[in-house]
Amino acid sequence: MRFEGPGQKGVGIRMNGPCGHLLALWITLFTRIAADACLCVLVARQATRQSADDCFWGQAVPFFIAPAVLLALLIGAISNSFPKRRVLVVAAAWCLPATALVILGMSGAGNDFVVRLGLALAGSGAAVYWAAVFGLVPAVARDSRLPPGRVTAAIGSAVWAGLAAGVLLGWNVSSAIAVVLGLNIASLLAALFNQFASDACRRVGWTRAVSFFLSDAVAIARDRQSRKYLLALVVLLAVAISAFVISVLRIPDSEPSERRGALFWELILGCGGAMAGSLLAGAQGHLLRALGLVPYGATLLVAGVVGEATGADARWPCLLLGLAAGLISVPLAANYLSGLLADARGNGAALMNAVGIAVTLALSGLLASLIGQQVVTATAALWSLFLLVAAATAWAWYAFLREALEQLSEIILWPFYRVKVHGPGFEALPRQGPVLIIANHAAWFDPLWLAKVTPRQVTPMMTSVFYDLPILRLLMEKVVHAIRVQASSFRREAPELDLGIEVLDKGGCLVIFPEGFVKRRPEQLLHPFGQGIWRILSQRPDTPVVACWIEGGWGSFTSHCGSPPMVRKRIDWRRPIDIGVDAPQVLNRELLADNRATRKYLMQACLKARSYLGLQSPAENQIKEEDGPEEDNGE
Repeated sequence: MRFEGPGQKGVGIRMNGPCGHLLALWITLFTRIAADACLCVLVARQATRQSADDCFWGQAVPFFIAPAVLLALLIGAISNSFPKRRVLVVAAAWCLPATALVILGMSGAGNDFVVRLGLALAGSGAAVYWAAVFGLVPAVARDSRLPPGRVTAAIGSAVWAGLAAGVLLGWNVSSAIAVVLGLNIASLLAALFNQFASDACRRVGWTRAVSFFLSDAVAIARDRQSRKYLLALVVLLAVAISAFVISVLRIPDSEPSERRGALFWELILGCGGAMAGSLLAGAQGHLLRALGLVPYGATLLVAGVVGEATGADARWPCLLLGLAAGLISVPLAANYLSGLLADARGNGAALMNAVGIAVTLALSGLLASLIGQQVVTATAALWSLFLLVAAATAWAWYAFLREALEQLSEIILWPFYRVKVHGPGFEALPRQGPVLIIANHAAWFDPLWLAKVTPRQVTPMMTSVFYDLPILRLLMEKVVHAIRVQASSFRREAPELDLGIEVLDKGGCLVIFPEGFVKRRPEQLLHPFGQGIWRILSQRPDTPVVACWIEGGWGSFTSHCGSPPMVRKRIDWRRPIDIGVDAPQVLNRELLADNRATRKYLMQACLKARSYLGLQSPAENQIKEEDGPEEDNGE
């Protein structure tokens, strides 16, 4: 599947500033979730005389969230067929009378049927609302000029903050009915402040809308990446929530006020941890590298489940479960939603919500039922969850090992370098298909700096001097899949070029430093390019080429400025590294027919990228036409 976003003009009250879109959506979602949570807690408090936690699970929650599963097909069709701002407004308006029906059913002697009907109606409106909000993630990211991961983190923080606020208000405020109605009105008014210029929808009839949902669901199931993100998100979150449910069931039967107090603090700590985890995950702006947080979050999830199973104080395990949920959900949801077609995001979001809720209800409901019937103890149920989450965590480390290592390396390098990208290149870089990235080479860390800002996984060429180091070789060969280049001054054969062509054939993103070695003389901006870049492009002439210029590497700790890299140099501290990136271009075949002309043109393209950094580029006639090295060893 591919990432695209054809623009579509929206209407509404515009909030100023690039982040106004996100702020409006945050307020809208916060008030909606707070209203829903407050309503469910209100039902738990007043509908029956049972303890609040039992009523919350047995009556309020299933009737409220079941429509998201049972009506997923209809919800997807609605959120996918209309502008999402209109969907938000109508859904919020739908929830207001449904909430009033619940309150009416609880008044006087009470009517359980009316209460449950009102909960189901309110839940159906909320489900449409959630699908529209999550389907807006890529559009809001484009309109606010923020990474999709940060938009998802903001949405996640709104969900958890709204849930905590709703629980707090519903549990402790005497006039909770007025609060619920007020929050519903606020949600409706907040929806009017949203505007999404990049939103896209399919304006089709209901029959075709339903068929599109089914076809989109099949496409998601067939797409390897989308399927991986969705399954990982669903399983890991289901375990986290099920562990929390069991921790609630383990609260000792004591005075109702003490039991409610214990449950209240577990909810608040769990939501607070999830909000913190969401914001922490949002700090990583790189969409793919954020996936490296998933194994770490899964490891925290294991620790939280073990803490619950060993009978430790329930508060810190709940905090860990929440933190893990935030770290896991943000990167997986952001990558899943960003991979959807622009006019299929409503269907994809509805499917994500439906599958997630169904699996969570099935797992937590099964365990709660077995515990309630005394088939197993709560401790045994938690240890069974431990086995499940341990297996899922092992898979997460296997599936996202490269991203996890890149995330760790980025954290290590963060105190030393401030990498910023300039120019139109990476914004316009195709998210799928073959791409060739070329750049000047002034320091050993150039590949790391490029990988940090490139919105795709890159395959670098690496000299054997570093590739053959014992531990590094294992990582480069098994995890990064870098291409080994034999270090030598001259070779007649260059098998690494064939490997680079294979990467492009598979639709990969290949990074080459065509100079062939790291810069050694300060007076020479760019060494003549070797023939390797021309050989690759002559074999794959339709490959888009992205030319870059890395400024700040010369003089750094890993450059040859003054002395060999890492020798008699001060360690860099927050050193600015600026990367200018030109727009992708496909070279014409007439140019590729001439070896020298091709290399000279690509050198000029790299030098042109300096202009995005405010630097002057030498004139074309100032570039030497001498032959460069035979291979691109990527040292």
